[in-house]
Amino acid sequence: MPYEKFEAWKATHELALAVYRVTETWPKTERYELTGQTRRAALSAPTNIAEGAAKRGAREFRRYVDIALGSVSELSYLLRFGEDRGILDEETFNRLDQLRNPCGNPDVATLCLPGPGCITINGPSTRPPLVDRRFIFRLFTVRPSVRPLQ
Repeated sequence: MPYEKFEAWKATHELALAVYRVTETWPKTERYELTGQTRRAALSAPTNIAEGAAKRGAREFRRYVDIALGSVSELSYLLRFGEDRGILDEETFNRLDQLRNPCGNPDVATLCLPGPGCITINGPSTRPPLVDRRFIFRLFTVRPSVRPLQ
């Protein structure tokens, strides 16, 4: 199944591109530490969705999507750490966090193929889901342990 058709891949791909742009200006002293780890976490999410889409069966695909969720969570912390250290300004943090957490947009909080085969958290599916609906919602929700933005 082509990974480019998944809204979750599109959202995480855009996030990875934005993170790469932002981290280009980070201090050289952080190149191999915070910058590298942040970039790896950002790139891991769309990469795992793409790899999982090539696997056979819903169980294996779900495992890769779960890994992508972990990468998005890791990225969330790394961005917060960068902001707390003064490397990332609040405005840029908020912009990246909005890309990271698109659950407010029902069109993006969907893991589906376009058309009638969509599996969304907001409505019925016309075919059996690839992944449990609660799991899809978890992909783009903020965990309660994460400090909410003002």
